[in-house]
Amino acid sequence: MLPLNPVISKNEHSESDILNAALAGDARALREVLQTAARRIHRTAKYLCASESEREDVVQNALIEVARSLSEFQRQSSFSYWIDRVTLYTASKHIDKIVRRRKIESRT
Repeated sequence: MLPLNPVISKNEHSESDILNAALAGDARALREVLQTAARRIHRTAKYLCASESEREDVVQNALIEVARSLSEFQRQSSFSYWIDRVTLYTASKHIDKIVRRRKIESRT
């Protein structure tokens, strides 16, 4: 596993090295990947969600999805693009759920 030292700057380890370490089970590398993902997810969700509570739900669900499906990242595109796609998919599912709930509530 890649030894990650918090004192070492992020630039000393490539994104690929950190992803490889995370996939190999390095908890510090996974934490770094998820922290990076969380920042990007939050920025993207800010533009997709109307309220703070919706944004928090999307961020949490997208982070879970990133952690769950990290091993499926195929590196055909950049990691940041993949995170954006996961976020868009998660936000879309969340918005669909809200719309369905409102339709059901309007019938009653």
